[in-house]
Amino acid sequence: MRACILCFFLLTASVSCQTADEALTFEIASVKLHVSQPGESTSSSLRGGPGTDDPGRIVATNRLLRGLIIDAWGIRNFQIEHPPWMAEKRYDIVAKVPAGATKPQARAMMRNLLTRRFALEVRREERPLPVYDLTVGKGSLKMKANDESVGPPQPDSVRMETTGHDGKLTVQRQTLSRMVTMLTEFLDRPVINRTGLQGRYDYTVTFSYEPGPGADFQNELAIAFQQQTGLKLNTRKEPVKMLIVVSARQVPTEN
Repeated sequence: MRACILCFFLLTASVSCQTADEALTFEIASVKLHVSQPGESTSSSLRGGPGTDDPGRIVATNRLLRGLIIDAWGIRNFQIEHPPWMAEKRYDIVAKVPAGATKPQARAMMRNLLTRRFALEVRREERPLPVYDLTVGKGSLKMKANDESVGPPQPDSVRMETTGHDGKLTVQRQTLSRMVTMLTEFLDRPVINRTGLQGRYDYTVTFSYEPGPGADFQNELAIAFQQQTGLKLNTRKEPVKMLIVVSARQVPTEN
Protein backbone atom coordinates (compact mmCIF):
# COMPACT_ATOMS: atom_id res chain seq x y z
CA MET A 1 0.00 0.00 0.00
CA ARG A 2 2.79 2.43 0.92
CA ALA A 3 4.51 1.66 -2.38
CA CYS A 4 1.29 2.38 -4.28
CA ILE A 5 0.79 5.67 -2.43
CA LEU A 6 4.41 6.69 -3.13
CA CYS A 7 4.04 5.87 -6.83
CA PHE A 8 0.83 7.92 -6.95
CA PHE A 9 2.49 10.99 -5.46
CA LEU A 10 5.55 10.66 -7.72
CA LEU A 11 3.35 10.36 -10.79
CA THR A 12 1.21 13.30 -9.67
CA ALA A 13 4.32 15.44 -9.09
CA SER A 14 5.71 14.50 -12.51
CA VAL A 15 2.45 15.36 -14.30
CA SER A 16 2.13 18.64 -12.36
CA CYS A 17 5.71 19.62 -13.25
CA GLN A 18 5.16 18.77 -16.92
CA THR A 19 1.89 20.74 -16.98
CA ALA A 20 3.57 23.72 -15.30
CA ASP A 21 6.37 23.73 -17.91
CA GLU A 22 3.87 23.49 -20.76
CA ALA A 23 2.05 26.56 -19.44
CA LEU A 24 5.16 28.76 -19.44
CA THR A 25 5.21 31.39 -22.21
CA PHE A 26 7.08 34.53 -23.16
CA GLU A 27 5.15 37.78 -22.72
CA ILE A 28 5.72 38.68 -26.39
CA ALA A 29 7.63 36.75 -29.06
CA SER A 30 8.47 37.35 -32.70
CA VAL A 31 9.58 34.39 -34.85
CA LYS A 32 10.58 35.04 -38.45
CA LEU A 33 12.41 33.35 -41.30
CA HIS A 34 15.79 35.08 -41.58
CA VAL A 35 16.21 37.14 -44.77
CA SER A 36 19.87 37.24 -45.78
CA GLN A 37 21.32 40.51 -47.06
CA PRO A 38 24.00 40.74 -49.79
CA GLY A 39 27.44 40.27 -48.26
CA GLU A 40 25.98 39.33 -44.87
CA SER A 41 28.03 37.08 -42.58
CA THR A 42 26.73 33.54 -42.00
CA SER A 43 27.47 33.81 -38.26
CA SER A 44 24.59 33.46 -35.82
CA SER A 45 24.02 34.57 -32.24
CA LEU A 46 21.86 33.87 -29.20
CA ARG A 47 21.87 36.61 -26.56
CA GLY A 48 20.14 37.58 -23.35
CA GLY A 49 17.83 35.80 -20.94
CA PRO A 50 18.04 34.95 -17.22
CA GLY A 51 21.59 34.92 -15.89
CA THR A 52 22.86 37.48 -18.43
CA ASP A 53 23.12 41.28 -18.40
CA ASP A 54 19.82 41.39 -20.36
CA PRO A 55 17.56 38.98 -18.41
CA GLY A 56 14.30 40.35 -19.78
CA ARG A 57 14.91 39.62 -23.46
CA ILE A 58 16.19 36.76 -25.62
CA VAL A 59 17.40 37.58 -29.14
CA ALA A 60 18.30 34.82 -31.62
CA THR A 61 19.72 36.01 -34.93
CA ASN A 62 20.33 33.92 -38.07
CA ARG A 63 19.90 30.66 -36.09
CA LEU A 64 19.29 27.22 -37.56
CA LEU A 65 16.13 25.57 -36.25
CA ARG A 66 18.32 22.58 -35.39
CA GLY A 67 20.42 24.80 -33.11
CA LEU A 68 17.38 26.40 -31.50
CA ILE A 69 15.99 22.94 -30.66
CA ILE A 70 19.33 21.77 -29.23
CA ASP A 71 19.48 24.82 -26.96
CA ALA A 72 15.83 24.63 -25.87
CA TRP A 73 15.86 20.89 -25.10
CA GLY A 74 19.32 20.99 -23.52
CA ILE A 75 20.82 18.23 -25.65
CA ARG A 76 24.09 17.68 -27.56
CA ASN A 77 24.62 17.78 -31.32
CA PHE A 78 24.72 13.99 -31.57
CA GLN A 79 21.40 13.59 -29.73
CA ILE A 80 19.10 14.94 -32.46
CA GLU A 81 17.73 13.53 -35.71
CA HIS A 82 15.80 15.87 -37.99
CA PRO A 83 14.78 16.62 -41.61
CA PRO A 84 17.73 17.98 -43.67
CA TRP A 85 16.19 21.46 -44.07
CA MET A 86 16.58 22.11 -40.34
CA ALA A 87 20.32 22.40 -40.90
CA GLU A 88 19.78 24.89 -43.74
CA LYS A 89 16.96 27.37 -43.03
CA ARG A 90 17.65 30.12 -40.50
CA TYR A 91 15.40 32.17 -38.22
CA ASP A 92 15.28 35.30 -36.07
CA ILE A 93 13.56 35.33 -32.67
CA VAL A 94 12.97 38.21 -30.25
CA ALA A 95 11.20 37.23 -27.02
CA LYS A 96 10.31 39.17 -23.88
CA VAL A 97 10.98 37.13 -20.73
CA PRO A 98 8.64 37.64 -17.72
CA ALA A 99 10.29 39.33 -14.75
CA GLY A 100 11.78 36.88 -12.26
CA ALA A 101 11.87 33.93 -14.67
CA THR A 102 14.67 31.42 -14.14
CA LYS A 103 16.95 29.96 -16.80
CA PRO A 104 15.13 26.56 -16.81
CA GLN A 105 11.81 28.39 -17.12
CA ALA A 106 13.08 30.46 -20.07
CA ARG A 107 14.25 27.25 -21.73
CA ALA A 108 10.76 25.74 -21.25
CA MET A 109 9.26 28.91 -22.77
CA MET A 110 11.49 28.49 -25.82
CA ARG A 111 10.45 24.83 -26.18
CA ASN A 112 6.79 25.84 -26.05
CA LEU A 113 7.34 28.70 -28.52
CA LEU A 114 9.09 26.45 -31.06
CA THR A 115 6.47 23.73 -30.62
CA ARG A 116 3.58 26.13 -31.32
CA ARG A 117 5.04 28.31 -34.07
CA PHE A 118 6.62 25.46 -36.05
CA ALA A 119 3.95 22.82 -35.21
CA LEU A 120 6.93 20.86 -33.93
CA GLU A 121 6.36 17.18 -33.20
CA VAL A 122 9.16 15.25 -31.46
CA ARG A 123 9.64 11.92 -29.73
CA ARG A 124 12.27 10.44 -27.44
CA GLU A 125 14.05 7.16 -27.96
CA GLU A 126 17.33 5.42 -27.20
CA ARG A 127 19.76 4.31 -29.89
CA PRO A 128 23.14 2.56 -29.73
CA LEU A 129 25.77 5.15 -30.64
CA PRO A 130 29.60 5.20 -30.48
CA VAL A 131 30.93 6.48 -27.16
CA TYR A 132 34.45 6.92 -25.75
CA ASP A 133 35.70 5.37 -22.52
CA LEU A 134 38.50 7.59 -21.20
CA THR A 135 41.24 5.51 -19.52
CA VAL A 136 44.92 5.90 -18.55
CA GLY A 137 47.26 4.77 -21.34
CA LYS A 138 50.04 2.21 -20.96
CA GLY A 139 52.82 4.81 -20.92
CA SER A 140 53.45 7.62 -18.45
CA LEU A 141 50.89 10.34 -17.86
CA LYS A 142 51.94 13.45 -19.81
CA MET A 143 49.63 15.94 -18.14
CA LYS A 144 51.00 18.15 -15.37
CA ALA A 145 49.30 17.88 -11.97
CA ASN A 146 48.31 21.32 -10.72
CA ASP A 147 48.41 21.40 -6.90
CA GLU A 148 46.26 24.39 -5.95
CA SER A 149 47.77 24.40 -2.44
CA VAL A 150 51.12 25.55 -3.86
CA GLY A 151 51.47 29.21 -4.82
CA PRO A 152 48.68 31.74 -5.47
CA PRO A 153 45.23 30.44 -6.55
CA GLN A 154 44.85 30.01 -10.31
CA PRO A 155 41.63 29.98 -12.35
CA ASP A 156 40.60 26.89 -14.28
CA SER A 157 40.28 27.58 -17.99
CA VAL A 158 39.79 25.95 -21.39
CA ARG A 159 40.83 27.64 -24.62
CA MET A 160 40.46 26.25 -28.15
CA GLU A 161 42.22 28.13 -30.98
CA THR A 162 42.00 27.25 -34.67
CA THR A 163 43.94 29.07 -37.39
CA GLY A 164 44.15 27.79 -40.93
CA HIS A 165 45.09 24.10 -40.71
CA ASP A 166 46.16 24.12 -37.06
CA GLY A 167 44.37 23.78 -33.75
CA LYS A 168 45.51 24.28 -30.16
CA LEU A 169 43.70 23.26 -26.98
CA THR A 170 45.07 24.83 -23.79
CA VAL A 171 43.71 23.66 -20.43
CA GLN A 172 44.56 24.83 -16.91
CA ARG A 173 43.53 23.28 -13.58
CA GLN A 174 40.91 20.98 -15.04
CA THR A 175 39.35 18.04 -13.17
CA LEU A 176 38.60 14.79 -14.97
CA SER A 177 34.85 15.43 -14.67
CA ARG A 178 35.29 18.76 -16.46
CA MET A 179 37.56 17.07 -18.97
CA VAL A 180 34.94 14.55 -20.11
CA THR A 181 32.34 17.32 -20.42
CA MET A 182 34.73 19.33 -22.59
CA LEU A 183 35.69 16.33 -24.73
CA THR A 184 32.03 15.38 -25.24
CA GLU A 185 31.48 18.87 -26.64
CA PHE A 186 34.57 18.99 -28.88
CA LEU A 187 34.49 15.36 -30.09
CA ASP A 188 30.70 15.35 -30.57
CA ARG A 189 30.45 11.97 -28.85
CA PRO A 190 29.74 10.92 -25.22
CA VAL A 191 32.96 10.53 -23.19
CA ILE A 192 32.89 8.52 -19.94
CA ASN A 193 35.61 8.85 -17.28
CA ARG A 194 37.18 5.47 -16.46
CA THR A 195 40.58 6.81 -15.36
CA GLY A 196 40.16 6.85 -11.58
CA LEU A 197 42.36 9.97 -11.53
CA GLN A 198 41.78 12.68 -8.94
CA GLY A 199 42.96 16.28 -8.74
CA ARG A 200 43.45 18.95 -11.39
CA TYR A 201 45.72 19.01 -14.43
CA ASP A 202 47.33 21.36 -16.95
CA TYR A 203 47.96 20.27 -20.54
CA THR A 204 48.22 21.56 -24.10
CA VAL A 205 47.20 19.66 -27.24
CA THR A 206 48.21 20.82 -30.72
CA PHE A 207 46.90 19.21 -33.91
CA SER A 208 46.46 19.77 -37.65
CA TYR A 209 43.39 19.28 -39.81
CA GLU A 210 42.06 20.11 -43.25
CA PRO A 211 39.41 22.86 -42.94
CA GLY A 212 36.29 22.93 -45.07
CA PRO A 213 33.51 20.45 -45.90
CA GLY A 214 34.28 16.91 -44.78
CA ALA A 215 36.99 18.07 -42.34
CA ASP A 216 37.71 15.44 -39.68
CA PHE A 217 38.38 17.92 -36.89
CA GLN A 218 37.19 15.53 -34.16
CA ASN A 219 39.32 12.59 -35.29
CA GLU A 220 42.52 14.64 -35.49
CA LEU A 221 41.85 16.17 -32.06
CA ALA A 222 41.17 12.71 -30.56
CA ILE A 223 44.44 11.29 -31.94
CA ALA A 224 46.51 14.26 -30.76
CA PHE A 225 44.80 14.27 -27.34
CA GLN A 226 45.81 10.66 -26.70
CA GLN A 227 49.39 11.14 -27.90
CA GLN A 228 49.98 14.32 -25.88
CA THR A 229 48.19 13.58 -22.58
CA GLY A 230 48.93 9.89 -22.03
CA LEU A 231 45.21 9.12 -21.79
CA LYS A 232 43.32 6.69 -24.03
CA LEU A 233 39.96 7.01 -25.81
CA ASN A 234 38.43 3.56 -26.29
CA THR A 235 35.48 3.27 -28.67
CA ARG A 236 32.40 1.18 -27.93
CA LYS A 237 28.63 1.48 -28.37
CA GLU A 238 26.10 2.38 -25.70
CA PRO A 239 22.39 3.37 -25.71
CA VAL A 240 22.11 7.18 -25.97
CA LYS A 241 18.92 9.20 -25.43
CA MET A 242 17.85 10.85 -28.69
CA LEU A 243 15.36 13.54 -29.69
CA ILE A 244 13.71 12.66 -33.01
CA VAL A 245 11.98 15.46 -34.91
CA VAL A 246 8.98 13.82 -36.56
CA SER A 247 7.63 16.88 -38.36
CA ALA A 248 7.69 20.69 -38.39
CA ARG A 249 6.73 23.67 -40.54
CA GLN A 250 9.51 25.38 -42.46
CA VAL A 251 7.70 28.73 -42.18
CA PRO A 252 6.59 29.61 -38.63
CA THR A 253 3.04 30.79 -37.95
CA GLU A 254 2.37 34.53 -37.74
CA ASN A 255 3.49 36.40 -34.62
